[in-house]
Amino acid sequence: MRLFLALVLAAATATPALADTIISGGNLINQTWTAANSPYVVQGDITVPAGSTLTIEAGTLVRFAESDAQAGGVAPNRVEIVVVGKLIVAGTAAQPVQMVGASASAGSWYGIVVSSRSCSWWRRWLASIIAPRPRRSRPPRSR
Repeated sequence: MRLFLALVLAAATATPALADTIISGGNLINQTWTAANSPYVVQGDITVPAGSTLTIEAGTLVRFAESDAQAGGVAPNRVEIVVVGKLIVAGTAAQPVQMVGASASAGSWYGIVVSSRSCSWWRRWLASIIAPRPRRSRPPRSR
């Protein structure tokens, strides 16, 4: 009887196991992925369309399947993120966002593809974090 009560109490107070959040692929319209709902398992190519934003919060784990369930995109055999709108990856040094392939082998997922339509946004973002390097003039080479 004591063993039975101990098991019942343990089951009642146990923390539920985290379940994977499955992303089958397709367009993502204004979504926020959180550490609390991770890991996110991306099974097919995902697209952030123009005018939409995908925000991935600090501490979130994103795992990409070994093969592309949609068999499309730039790499028909590997999963990719296509950004036409905005992608905000809000990791920190203490809580990084991790984007990993389902297998440990390099190249198991394709990566992030930035559409030419979103390039101006990316250029402004990069310019805001990378200071331009001053050019030094060099003396002419002697022959």
